[in-house]
Amino acid sequence: MRVERKERCTDADGRLSIQLDDDLPSRVCDIEFDINGYFATLGATPFYPRINIVVRLSHSISRYEIIVLITPSSYCVIREPE
Repeated sequence: MRVERKERCTDADGRLSIQLDDDLPSRVCDIEFDINGYFATLGATPFYPRINIVVRLSHSISRYEIIVLITPSSYCVIREPE
């Protein structure tokens, strides 16, 4: 099993771009959102300082839209259809 860790930041719109650089048909990705710093700028302390989302990505789908809605006390993950 290949484990790869890359650190990235979201853009100004809160989007994250991930390129699948090999020819594997699909892969499981563990995406961690560190939201502690974001809420610190708002003067709040989140109950969940980090959110881990595990997803299966495939080369057959060129773009995924995974929406993460956050508040200091909760979060919700939504996958938009292709």
